[in-house]
Amino acid sequence: RPAPPVATPSWEPPSILPYSAPPLLLGPAPATQPTASHRDVQAATKDPSQCCEEYEAYLQSMRELQSPATQAIVDYLRLEIASAVNDWQVAAPIDVQVFGSRSYEVELPGSDLDVVCLLPEPESGSHGLDQYLLRGMFQRLRSDPRCSAVEDKIEGVTTVTFHFAGLPIDFSVCCGGHPPSQITNRVAKELRRLPGAVRSLARLTVDTGKRFGFCWKKKGPIGKQLKGVHWVMLVVAWWRHCGAEARAASREVGSHELLEMVLRFYADFDFEASSIYPFLAAPMFRREYPWPEPLWLEDPVRRGRNLAWRIDTPEALQRMRAALRQALQSLTTRPHVFWREARERWSEFEDRSYSAEVAMSAE
Repeated sequence: RPAPPVATPSWEPPSILPYSAPPLLLGPAPATQPTASHRDVQAATKDPSQCCEEYEAYLQSMRELQSPATQAIVDYLRLEIASAVNDWQVAAPIDVQVFGSRSYEVELPGSDLDVVCLLPEPESGSHGLDQYLLRGMFQRLRSDPRCSAVEDKIEGVTTVTFHFAGLPIDFSVCCGGHPPSQITNRVAKELRRLPGAVRSLARLTVDTGKRFGFCWKKKGPIGKQLKGVHWVMLVVAWWRHCGAEARAASREVGSHELLEMVLRFYADFDFEASSIYPFLAAPMFRREYPWPEPLWLEDPVRRGRNLAWRIDTPEALQRMRAALRQALQSLTTRPHVFWREARERWSEFEDRSYSAEVAMSAE
């Protein structure tokens, strides 16, 4: 692909409506409305922004609760890999890194922990070292009583999955460059440059996407969907594209209103005629000629590669738009129910004592 143009886009961004704007309706209202429960009536007395703030505080508390387990898992894997490399007499420097949402701090309570062991580029005749080490680690994890649900996915995605200290882990070994880690580092760098409101907005957008189906929730095949990291990039692109308007909104309103702006923007966005380069100062450009890809999200690490390649048909893009509009309708017409149901999804994680499980695992 040619390098993106440096000129300012020739079209104006879709108008961003304030929270008081009429909600987007997807069809006629049902003939009968369900009777509101006492809890819904009580919650309706709260301001939607307050409900959102409470949910954000809840997500942060869950993150702090899970942090000891996250660090314990990384330390455990570092020790196991060092022991394995020593036992197998592998003369290769190793580097264990966390990547994905828990690295750039946009994780949700149910997010898994992505860990990769990076090895140097293989020399001639030494190919297969990554699978050799990964198969060895699979055997070690399977024999360790502290690990559960150990699964071999080496042939498909060069990964071993397991549970440790109450959290699901995806563990990989990679020789040479590891694109997911490189993208993680780029995303983390961008989020550090931007106000904290952007990171919080990205977390809420991914959370909403997994609930309503415009973001893959890591259950079942991904199909024709975007991943969470792609929506983090799209939130950053929206922030940069809207510029002063987004910054002013972040000072005047809360995350509830910002989330509505993002959903409304992308529900109406002309993806088919645009290309998105998420980390440029002006990230959205009008295509000069028709492209076969209905949605183009430029890879910030490997130029000319489309991260949204799974959205490869007009029908897939329309399904994504429909899910965005459904989420927007729920947020604007029943905001209190929207935020209550968001929190109820994580009830199974609330009673977990991660610190105790870490202590038990260490014994």
